[in-house]
Amino acid sequence: MDKKLYSLFCLLYFALPSCGSNFDDSPQNRTSSTNRIIVSSDNIKKGKELFTKCVGCHGFNGEKHALGKSAIIQGQEKEGTIVQLTEYSAGFLNQYGMGGLMQGQVRNFSDSDIRDVASYIESLLAQ
Repeated sequence: MDKKLYSLFCLLYFALPSCGSNFDDSPQNRTSSTNRIIVSSDNIKKGKELFTKCVGCHGFNGEKHALGKSAIIQGQEKEGTIVQLTEYSAGFLNQYGMGGLMQGQVRNFSDSDIRDVASYIESLLAQ
């Protein structure tokens, strides 16, 4: 599968509410025409625990340019982070020449782990 098709697949798989494991289709969680993905504090808490392996390069609050090369990830949008981490894990992404390092960091993350870390990173904007 080529990189663009894989990226599209990842974005659709993780971003569409009907595909996410945190999708709550109960009536009290519906808006008039849009379903919401519910992110619980447990997701963010688990993401924070998983993020500890990222702190050395990205800083405690995602405020650093990793090894002076990467963009700051603090508050980065969840869906974009999910796509990036999934692509790093699969070895398809090599932003800033960090592909090998990042693949080693996230290779053993499950899809759920990736979603939780992405939720935590997005939550850093509010801190």
